[in-house]
Amino acid sequence: MRSSSIRIPAHPTIEEIENVINGELSDFGRDAATIENRKYGVSENQVPYVYGKRDGEWAWLLIYEWPEADGAANRFVCDVQSRGDDRFAAIICYAIGKAFGEKIEDDAGFLEAGRDFTVNEFGEMLKRRL
Repeated sequence: MRSSSIRIPAHPTIEEIENVINGELSDFGRDAATIENRKYGVSENQVPYVYGKRDGEWAWLLIYEWPEADGAANRFVCDVQSRGDDRFAAIICYAIGKAFGEKIEDDAGFLEAGRDFTVNEFGEMLKRRL
């Protein structure tokens, strides 16, 4: 499973995640998503799952401390993964990046596979493609 990654300074709460994602969905003229923590894989870890209102709109977030951060300002990573609608997942990436990060590494190819974007570049390309 490939993901798109955003380096962030701290681990946001589920409420912070919900606020930034639903704010951005609203800005793009989309209905608010349902966001809930659910078990991920075989571990007991819970991760935020994001469910949109349209068919295929779902993604999940894996947030973890980056082991090689060595005191860097953005010592956590938020990976956005989806097997659903790429544009919906791109909005989720943009929302997290805009609120908490500076760069989006689009390895999943929600907009352009393997490209590193500034948040502004990602947002501009997303707006052109929606």
